[in-house]
Parts: sequence; C-alpha cells; structure tokens
Amino acid sequence: MRTRSRLLLILALLAFGAGAASASPIAINFNVVSAIPTAMTGFGTVITDSSSLAPNTLLGGAIDLIGLDDFSMTLVNIPGGGPATTSFTKADLEAWYFSTDGDGNISDLNFFMPATGLSGVNADGYSIVGIDTFHFGLCDGTPDDCFSAESFLDEGLIQINVPAPTPLALMALGAVGIGLARRRARPSPRT
Repeated sequence: MRTRSRLLLILALLAFGAGAASASPIAINFNVVSAIPTAMTGFGTVITDSSSLAPNTLLGGAIDLIGLDDFSMTLVNIPGGGPATTSFTKADLEAWYFSTDGDGNISDLNFFMPATGLSGVNADGYSIVGIDTFHFGLCDGTPDDCFSAESFLDEGLIQINVPAPTPLALMALGAVGIGLARRRARPSPRT
C-alpha cells in the first residue's frame, strides 16, 4: 500500500510539473468593456509562451512585440459614425505590454499601434493606444490623431478570462486526495 501512495504522489507531481517543465503556447482570452461607458464591447486572444506566466514577468515595451506569438481583438458597438465593428491583429501592432505579479497573476496587458510608419490604422481606419493598466484608447485615425482622451472614440478596459485548471491536473489532485484519505483511514499498528 505504501508503494501505491508514493506512485500516486509521483504521478500527481508529474502532472502538475509537466506544464511548468516545458514551455508551450498558451492562449489568454480577454473581454473588453467600455470605460466611458458606452455600448462598446469586445473580446480577444493573446497567444504567448506558457513561461510568460511565471512570477514577475515583463514582456514587450516601446516598439517591441517580443513574446507575442499572435493577437486578435474584435470590438463591436463602436460609437462615432464609422464602422460599428472592427478587428485588430498582430500585424496592426507596433508594441505590447504584458506583466505578471509576484504570484504569477497577469498584472498588465495592453497594445499599441504605430504612430508613424506602417499604416498606423487597421483595415477600418481605427487605431488603439494603451493609456493605463488594462486600459486603451480607441481612435478614428492614427495614434497621432489622438492627442488626449477627448479625441478617443471610446476607451476599453481589458478583463482577463482566468483559465480553468487542466483535466490532467484535476485528476492528479483527486488521486493525491484519495491516496491521503486512504492513508488516514488505515488503523494504526498496535505495538
């Protein structure tokens, strides 16, 4: 019986450590709500390496897409008379910011389009510029056209969707719990 408990513990550690031992692509899904408020909403996904979720990580910066494997964001109910729906991709971006706190929780996620060079706008003529933690401005035109909050069509707040634990990790946790419960249920040997 003691061997079985040890085997269960080893399997659980392998299941939990498998994700941490080798980095792999991970999708971070998010929602967008208006900060003003208007009816604008949206959703998106960032693909980065799972090692990005390590505590105290900082990726991105000025003119930097390091660590960003892919990006997509769709906004709907955009005010201002232009197209009411638009999408952004990694090709539209010049920079991004991504950071985690000491516990590995995402503490900032934001995106920036080029003010000059490239096109500065997406296919519908909109641009986004990060203005604060989890907070961006939506502009009609390039970021150069948006000198202050008064020139934003809207401001978006990014809300991270926290991923659920993987089924393998849940099964391993259950196996450890069963092993511990069995161990406690055994009568103590008489001396």
